[in-house]
Formats: sequence, structure tokens, C-alpha cells
Amino acid sequence: MLLLIGLSLFFSSQYELLAQAGCGDSVNVELTKKFRFLGDWNRNGLIDYKVVPGDTISEQMAKFVENTLPETIDIFEQGGDLFDKDAQLNTVLIDSSDVWLTLVHEGANFKNVLGFYTYEKNDPPASVYDIDSLTIIFPKIESEEPHNVTDPGDKVYLGAFPPNTVIGYFVISDGWVGDTICYLSNYIVFTDKQLNTFTKPEYSQHTIQMFYTAEEKLLLGFEDWKRPDGDQDFNDVMFYISANPDAIDTADIVKVPTAKITGDTVLCDPNAPAQVQVDLTGKGPWTIVYFDGRDSVEIESITSSPYLFTTEVKNTIKLVSVRDRNMHGTVSGAATISVSNVSASFLPNPVLCEGDPIGQIGVSLEGYSPWTITYSEGDKQHVVDGIVDTVYYIDASLDITYRLIGVADKYCVSSVSDTVMLTQKPKPTAEFSGYNLVGSQEVFAELLVDLTGSGPWYVFYEHNGVVDTAFSETASMVIPIKEGGTYILVGVTDAYCTTIISNGSSRTIDVDESFRSKAILAGQTNLCGEGSAWISVALTGKKPLTLTYSDGSSEHTIVTEEDTLVIGVTKPGLYKLISVYDVNNFYGTVEGEAEIISREIPTAEISGHSAICGEHPAELNIELTGSAPWMIVYTDGSQEYGIESSQPAVIEEVTQSGNYQLVSVQDAYCPGTVSGSAEIQYYEIPTATISGGGAICTDGETVDIIIDFTGAGPW
Repeated sequence: MLLLIGLSLFFSSQYELLAQAGCGDSVNVELTKKFRFLGDWNRNGLIDYKVVPGDTISEQMAKFVENTLPETIDIFEQGGDLFDKDAQLNTVLIDSSDVWLTLVHEGANFKNVLGFYTYEKNDPPASVYDIDSLTIIFPKIESEEPHNVTDPGDKVYLGAFPPNTVIGYFVISDGWVGDTICYLSNYIVFTDKQLNTFTKPEYSQHTIQMFYTAEEKLLLGFEDWKRPDGDQDFNDVMFYISANPDAIDTADIVKVPTAKITGDTVLCDPNAPAQVQVDLTGKGPWTIVYFDGRDSVEIESITSSPYLFTTEVKNTIKLVSVRDRNMHGTVSGAATISVSNVSASFLPNPVLCEGDPIGQIGVSLEGYSPWTITYSEGDKQHVVDGIVDTVYYIDASLDITYRLIGVADKYCVSSVSDTVMLTQKPKPTAEFSGYNLVGSQEVFAELLVDLTGSGPWYVFYEHNGVVDTAFSETASMVIPIKEGGTYILVGVTDAYCTTIISNGSSRTIDVDESFRSKAILAGQTNLCGEGSAWISVALTGKKPLTLTYSDGSSEHTIVTEEDTLVIGVTKPGLYKLISVYDVNNFYGTVEGEAEIISREIPTAEISGHSAICGEHPAELNIELTGSAPWMIVYTDGSQEYGIESSQPAVIEEVTQSGNYQLVSVQDAYCPGTVSGSAEIQYYEIPTATISGGGAICTDGETVDIIIDFTGAGPW
């Protein structure tokens, strides 16, 4: 049987089949007439009717296909219901529905063609000639670069179908040749086994179908080699079918097994075993593999679900794999086995701070919240439940013994025995005892603080409205500071108690820095051409002062006796002061910055050679470079004139003759250079007067016309 199908780049009609010569010597016309098309495609086989966007093939599904239908592994030898003689291999609709097909995987060396056909459920075709039409879905399935035209997730709408419709599928094995569909010496593989007459009946099944339970998808896989030849891995063309509404009959389709592990357990006895449950779907017997954090454990021949097993391991247990009688499946869930170790104990050394009416005793808790504790206060017993924090505080008084009796967490109960009593402690104090001037670049002075109480201490102090904290393990605290001013102690905490300090003379200290040297740099200046600019620094302090500044790339140091230091600079940049210190090497403060900006020297050029005619002025042309506005001074040889311009081209009218030259030019930033000249001459307005004339009476007779001129000839 020979069939030739040729397709042009674009079809003239959606359902028109163009048969071309070149694939064989003859054409099976009857079968050729049955082919239909969902749309157009180009000469590379790329269709123009894909659903956009397509579907995303999950990593879990891709991994399942890889594990269940591995390349070149003969899955027929594994047997199971996938190859049962009554296995459902088509899509059967029990109600009206729209149907889509989505590519999942391609594992073929061939360039296969994929299509579908339909028939009424109670009237299956006995041969391919009983099928009304064969519709092409993908003219070429090829997912390898650089010529791929299909990808996992490519989706096509097959159409709307009535109830009791059966949708079958076919693959033209290696059916894309050159730039067309060609069926000649190859063969068509159908999901209906009775149509696969190219091989023996026992090898006529070329499709497997399974219900991928984890995502509720109907997966179909084709074997494109003529069985029993080839690898029989049934993964050459894989796709899934989806419908809306979901009217596909899945009753007789093999279900992909699943296994979900549950059984989080908290044990009160660390030596007790825990029970774990595995819920299974599919057809037994099952084999599962789980990992308990140390070892992988395999359990075979499981015959019922749920399956329960016990473990001595205290860890998180996860399933690695599951297989039922038909195939590998998907796993999920986890079971964590842990021990509560519930306990309770008093925090050590509880105190009652002097002056406070009541103290607190802390209870440290371990286990799983919430907790319930039982304790006695003298001869009184108390029960506190619903505790969610790992430390619980009990209000307590002096001279009473507190005893922990029992504790329970969310899972377990334990008896405990711990006693404690409050100890009274004086509140800490803090006072300034003075300060030392340091005068380094990092530290200006050190505040000295005397402390009482039990260390370590935290001292809280305020300066310019900002509260800061200092720490000390000794009763003589030193607090480094960067600037002078008023410092106020506001609080102190020792190992047990806290004292809030109200403002008072004994808790305030003024650190004098009026003698401290200071350097201030300010302003912005321009560096004109290759010239120099100047920055100015105002200085106070005991001379001589040593000043260090930065030009943005390097540092410079100057020793000066001046109150105002003027520094010439020749490079642009952001100039900042780094430090200043006085004759006693005592560092002062610096502030401000100055930006030096490089500017081009402006230019001005005058030109022109013109005349003043009577009262009509002449024009001077001046061309400018630089940054507006410009101030220009020019002379006519005897007198200077000034003009301002915001434009780089100036036309100036003059009424005096002379040799005009520029004197100076200044743009927005820098003085500039001038060039050129313009010679202007004055001329009287010329006149012409005509007179004479007379009568001419005969031919050849003449009269005189007289024209008198003033001005400078020629006229």
C-alpha cells in the first residue's frame, strides 16, 4: 500500500490535500482523500494554529516520563495492565466536550507526523477505509535544535465533539520528508490495534495510555518502530488530552500509582517507636522506597492501602519511589518523628530591686507550645496554662519559697522539682566624675562615669536630644565622645535592676570645646583653561595649624599661621577638608567643601569691512565661544564700547569710521581671548543732477544732456 501526501507552503483551502510526485511511484487515492488539516504550516513544518500561550509541562511530569518510559528500555517485557488485551487506548467522551492535545515529550529519531480521527463509540472501524477522515495535528514533530518546530507544552485545539465520540490517534512513522508529508514505504501507527495490519496481531499495540493521577492528565505514548523491532520504549511521541467539560471516560484506563506519606509524631519516650502511614493508589502489589535521614529502606509486596509501618528513627522520613503492578508512580508528603523532651526550670538568681513592690521569677520551658506549669508559692499551689513563650515570668515576693511541681507541653507531661527565692538588690547608680580631653582625630574627649551595683552595666546618656548607650564591665566607665557640649545621664542598668535618672546637676556635664581649632571650606569656583583657581579656608585655633585636605584623588597637608588660607589649585575636583590640629597636636573640627570645575577659555573674533554711507550705519560681526552670557569690550581706535550678549553670534551697528578691534571678552565663568579687526570707512551719499536738452528738428541733429555728480568716482 502506497500513499503520497504533499503539502505546499500554505494551503489554498484548509481541508484541501495537495498530492505531489517525488515520494514514490503510485498513490493510494482512496486513503489520500481522507486527510484533513486544522490549518496551515510553513515549509519547515511549523504550524500557525497553536494555542497561545501553551501549557507548562511540570518538572514532576517530565521526571515521571523519564523514569517510567526511559529511552531504549523495552517496557513491554515488564508486562502489566498497560498491555492488557482490553486496555483503553483512545479518548472516549461520555458527554459533549471541547478537546485539546498538548505535547509532553519526544523520544524519536524519526520526524513523525501526528494526527487524529473519530468514530461513534458503538461503530468502531474494521479497517482504515472505514474512517471518515484523518486530521493532521502536527505535520512534523521535532524538538531538537536547531531545526525544532515543536516543544513540550505546545497545545492544539482539536474541536468540539458530541457524546459517545471516540477520538483515536495516529502517527505516520518518519512521515516528514524534506518539506512535506510523505507516506510511502513507511507506515501509519493507529491507537486502534486492529488497524495496525503491517505487523503480527500480537505486536499490533503501538500505544500506551495512563491516567497521571498527580495532575489528573491522560497521557498517551506511541512506539513508532514496527514491533517487535526497535526499542519498544513507547516514548517516541507523548502527549496528554484535556477536555472542557471533563467528559472523558477514564474507568478502564490504567492509573499511575501514587504514594503519600503521613504520620508526624512527637514521642514522649525517646525509646518508643513511631508509626508512619502510606496512602497508595493504583493496583497492588506495591513496592515503596523511603529515606529516613540515614538509610534508604525498600518495602515490597504491599497488598493494601493505607499501609502502616513502624520506625525507631527520630527524623524526617520521605518517600523516594513507588511502583505498583504496572509502573512507577509519584510520591509526596513527609513524616517527622521527634521527641518532646518537655521540661521546666527556674532562671537563676531572681531578684527584687530595692524600692519595687514586687519582683519576677523566670521559668525556662522546653518542648512544644503551649505549656502548662504547676508551681507552689509557699503553701499555695498555682496552675498556669496556655503559655506560648519559652520563658514565663511569675510575679513574686520576698521571703517566700517558690517550687516547680509539674509541666506539660502540647504532647507530653513531666514532673519537675526546682525551688527558688527572691533576693533583694539595691538599684544601680551612675554619676559623671569629669572628663579628659583626648583630641585625637577620632575621639575628642572621654566622659568619666562612676557606677554602683552589680556589673556589667549599661549607661544611657543624652546629647543634643539624642540618647546613646555605653557598656562597661567595671564600675569606672569611660565613654569616648567626638564633640563637646552638654551630656545628661538618663538611666543605668546593672545585672539585676534598672534606675531611671531624672535630670539634675550631678547627672549633667558640660564638655568645653571653645578652644578647639576649626577649619571651614566653602564655595564653588571655576578653573579656566590651564590657569589656576583658588579655594579659601577660614581657620581658628592655636597657631600654627596643620590642615589636611583632599582634591578627590590625593591628600595635601599645609602648616599655616593665617586666619584665612587661600590655596591655589590647578586641577578640577571636589575639595574636602580631612583634618586640622593645633600647635599642641589637639585635633579640631572641619566642615564644608568646594567644587572646582574645569571651564574652557571663551573666545571672541571680530570681522567685517564695511562703509558708513551718510546716516546709514555699518555692521560689525563678532563670533563667540564659551558659556552665555558674554560681556564684550571693543574700540574704534579712540573710544571703548561695552555690550552684553546671550547669543554666540553678535551683529553690532556703528556710525563712526575707524579700525575696530576687540579689547576683552568674559563669559559666564572665565575671561577669554580676542582676535580679528574690522575697517569701517565713512562716505557721503553720492548725488546725480541732469540738465541741458533742447529740440531736434532734423535727422542727424543733436542736443547735449549734462549730468553732474558728487561723491567719489567711478559712478
